[in-house]
Amino acid sequence: MYTPKPFNITNINCLHDFIEAYPFATLVSHKVPDFDVTHLPVLFNRDWGEKGTLSWHVAKANPHATAFDEIKSALLVFHGPHAYVSHTWYKTTPSVPTWNYAVVHVYGEPQKISQDCLSEDLSKMVSHYEGTASENHLIPEPYKNNQLDHIVGFRMEISRIEGKYKLGQNRSSEDQEGMLQGLRKKNTPETLSLANFIQKMRG
Repeated sequence: MYTPKPFNITNINCLHDFIEAYPFATLVSHKVPDFDVTHLPVLFNRDWGEKGTLSWHVAKANPHATAFDEIKSALLVFHGPHAYVSHTWYKTTPSVPTWNYAVVHVYGEPQKISQDCLSEDLSKMVSHYEGTASENHLIPEPYKNNQLDHIVGFRMEISRIEGKYKLGQNRSSEDQEGMLQGLRKKNTPETLSLANFIQKMRG
């Protein structure tokens, strides 16, 4: 991933927080001549392995169910907030418009897991995302066991992790403030999400 120095994020805790905040990932693998791409939710455990471990599952009919029998490496892309940034929001003129965004790329070697581990991961995932929203969120065991026959589970210890937060850090403080004001004035879910993210990153 091309990442100019001002946009490069290397703090591991910051990258882990990002994965937990935006856990719906794009899984990419390559086997000549094609790419396989799957969009899926993941469960992240930052305490398993040096850089953390991801868990997920796919349908048995999905090419990714068997892809890692032959290939070893995978990329998962985690997408954060993003939005168009108008050049008219900058104090510096002339300027050009751009698109600001935050992403994290994660690399590793996915390992297929047993049905017992898959069952455990599914229960953890449901409990994690349901939280306290429902007291009846547990899936009945007979029904869950039947569904296990139709999916394949994976875990992947992270070998490399990269973060790129293109948030206008290369602009002057006046331009950055104008960008924030412009994003908030536009007042869409996308621009407000990006503005809030930028504000949070500033501390």
